[in-house]
Amino acid sequence: MALILFSCSPEDNTAGINQTDAITNQLTKDLKLDQFKNQTFANNLVVNWESIKKIEKDGVEIYEIEVEEKNPTIIKSNLFQSKLKYALISIKKENQIYSYLIEIYSGLNHPLYANSIQKIDAFTGTLNVYELYGKQIDQLVVINGKSINPYANNALMPLNDIINRFHLGNKKTASVPVCYLSEHVYVTYSIYTDHYYNITVGTITEKKYAYTTIATYTVDEPMSVPCGESESSYETYKYVTIRNEIIDNVLDPCDRLKTQNSNPDFKAKIDLLKKNTGLLKETGVVQKADGTFLDFVSSSNPNYMTPPAGTNFKGGIHVHINPYPSGKFHPDGSPIMSKPIPIFSPQDIKQFLETLLNTKTNTILVADVYSTMVSSSGTYTLKFTGNIADINTNFNWGTDLDDKFKLATKKDGNELGFLLFLKDNIGIKGITLYKVNDDGTSEKKSLDAINLLQTTPCQ
Repeated sequence: MALILFSCSPEDNTAGINQTDAITNQLTKDLKLDQFKNQTFANNLVVNWESIKKIEKDGVEIYEIEVEEKNPTIIKSNLFQSKLKYALISIKKENQIYSYLIEIYSGLNHPLYANSIQKIDAFTGTLNVYELYGKQIDQLVVINGKSINPYANNALMPLNDIINRFHLGNKKTASVPVCYLSEHVYVTYSIYTDHYYNITVGTITEKKYAYTTIATYTVDEPMSVPCGESESSYETYKYVTIRNEIIDNVLDPCDRLKTQNSNPDFKAKIDLLKKNTGLLKETGVVQKADGTFLDFVSSSNPNYMTPPAGTNFKGGIHVHINPYPSGKFHPDGSPIMSKPIPIFSPQDIKQFLETLLNTKTNTILVADVYSTMVSSSGTYTLKFTGNIADINTNFNWGTDLDDKFKLATKKDGNELGFLLFLKDNIGIKGITLYKVNDDGTSEKKSLDAINLLQTTPCQ
């Protein structure tokens, strides 16, 4: 089977341009792949304009240009071969030019299309014909190089005629029975859309991957096919994979935080959790993709909680409580106090990374993922501005990392110690720390060139 885009236009006698260049210029102007409803044409074809070749037959000029697929289509059929081929063809006859884009299905028991209608004699297949703007005209059936116009469509006559001129030049195949059948092609489209966003920090804007969506659908396309093959009935399945890319919008972490911190529902959760810093165990909520909240699940450890079941969360808010009696005592009888560190712990980092990983399978933007920690010493939020492909959770979580974290924060303070711990022990670029002030404004905390603490207010 071959798909052909059709156009008829008068000869352009543009001064100073040879005929080949004139044909190429006209085709680049007329071919509107993006207007085709058929996703194969709209998003999966690339025309190699530099490959144009000219041949002649009985005073008729034929121009052929190579066309390829970005992602090869898979054909499973007892009638056609698995490999598709494409060619863009213009026929200059007298003062008219007829142009076609051909998607070629070669017959299973015949040679593959030989990249030129000049070598059409051995070819058997079906041609579906379209206008250059996407409207389907009709079909031709080719049997051993002889073209049949099943419904005598006038718009197909130029192509039908030139194919048969080449065919009739070969006496061995001049006598071919006119025979075709009406069958169906079952086409399954798998549309992969890679979503990206532009993230701006200061004056630098970078493109970052967010997530991929997949849409699959199947259509039934009627088709005239050559008869006389070995099978009594035919089945043809076409599997098309198309990859698109979308940049959703420009995202600045400071802008996202400003929007988040001014949201009444989010602000109400923050205000409520600030009242819980004096409790004897952590409390908190996770936020679902739809914006609603669920409570974290408490554990026997007062400093640790787990998210509820599910992966469709974009973030969470939790409390680090004030120092509290550990249940142990000094020799003088005074209580030994447990002192939770009022900054994100290694386990908080792990949960943040897991939320980021889940964006590979849900529809949440990486730019929307966050983790917020509330304590009597301040409120902090984690965001991610790096490459999602760098995210992993393969670290030795537990006592070793906990001890390194405690040493870092004891030596360099909560903010600088946390950032140095991230750099030296996690090493994933793009995990960013923001302090959220009581008035809703935020400031980025980062390391400068010599690993000193740097504070950059969000504008």
